[in-house]
Amino acid sequence: MLAGSGPVELPFVDNPLTGADFWTARLTAIRVMARYLWLAVWPLKLSCDYSYSQIPLPRGSLEDWIAWMVMAAIMAALAILFLQNRVAFFLASFAFVTFLPTSNLLFPIGTIMAERFLYLPSAGLIACIVLVLYKAGRWARLPSLAPVVLCVIAAAFSIRTWARNLDWRDDLTMASAAKTHFLLARALYESDPSHSNLDRVIGEAEKSLAILNPLADAHNNAAAYRWAGECYLLKGDLLRRSDPGGNTVTIPEGVKAYQRSTQILLRCLSILKASHSEAGDAGLYRVLSIAYLRLADTDKAFDAAANAIKLEPLNSESYRQIAEVLLAAGRSDDAAAKLLEGVILTADVGLWEELLSLYRSGLDPEGCATISGPRGPSLNPACEIVRKHFCAAAPDTIRIRIQTLRRDLAREMKDTALQKFRCPPGPLNQILPDGPGK
Repeated sequence: MLAGSGPVELPFVDNPLTGADFWTARLTAIRVMARYLWLAVWPLKLSCDYSYSQIPLPRGSLEDWIAWMVMAAIMAALAILFLQNRVAFFLASFAFVTFLPTSNLLFPIGTIMAERFLYLPSAGLIACIVLVLYKAGRWARLPSLAPVVLCVIAAAFSIRTWARNLDWRDDLTMASAAKTHFLLARALYESDPSHSNLDRVIGEAEKSLAILNPLADAHNNAAAYRWAGECYLLKGDLLRRSDPGGNTVTIPEGVKAYQRSTQILLRCLSILKASHSEAGDAGLYRVLSIAYLRLADTDKAFDAAANAIKLEPLNSESYRQIAEVLLAAGRSDDAAAKLLEGVILTADVGLWEELLSLYRSGLDPEGCATISGPRGPSLNPACEIVRKHFCAAAPDTIRIRIQTLRRDLAREMKDTALQKFRCPPGPLNQILPDGPGK
């Protein structure tokens, strides 16, 4: 099963070393090792997330050189231990070997740094510290030095552990402690079902985007942009009001929210295209279509909804969205045809009910669109308006059946269109030359 799977994709924002050259990646990994050692000795500032841009790539700064020299000194000390103290050498080597697979030295992994990677190596580090303290006690002729210092260290680390546990009480406290704005925005959003804190949610999301904006699309994080775009869309919806006539209107602040939503969602789309991930996100096009529709830009809203259908032709939500756009544009007949297409392809009961409601709202002036049957109302092939909509929906329906490898259903659809609804054979033959009508 694994042999047939593709290579693992490591997002750049999770581990920037995936986008660095060989030597830059290794020098960064060595500098991160020094940071791990400092964290093991002085765990004052902890984080659940070290992704972009917590740890920048080295630029030859003083801090970089200090880290590299410290690691070089440690390697030299390790060589000396091999000659003078094999027990200490074994313990130090144990720490290094157990850390090596997660060090990014051999190959890049899913993160540039994570505190959990210190769990096993820390056993070797702690044992080395114990040896050093007892050695110092014997040299200073203070037998109680090591036990006292170790007790103080244990007490201090216990207090730090207790304080850290408070950060892990829930998603909100964890994100607040880590200062990771995207996680904090999600936690804030989920903590308040009324979304009265939406402005703060958006503020944290914008801070996340400010960090990500300089990144090239191929290395960026589409999820953060989609989340922010949806938050702005929700903000615009919450700012909609009803005028005295009962019509829904959008105040200027809401318009700005929708405009910002489309701007962010378009950047998200660019990121997906650059990473060749667009094919899996028809939902993004549906959200983008909604945002354009709120701005009364029905042309762009239609294009976005049509792309959603192209990517997921069997998703009923895409047909519901494109029908809403067509109705807003005053194209009721086209909306009915798309709803009918969705009913045939997805068998969604909700789409069927919306189609019936559309006919009852005045689209069927003769009142002949449906006939009663043992399983409820069904379309009346003898009704001219139904025939018109069915024939309009038939070509795309047949095309999608062929694309989804259901040529048998495509032939059945063509037969129904020709025999039952008397549709013109020309457009159907262009899509499906074989079968009835030829």
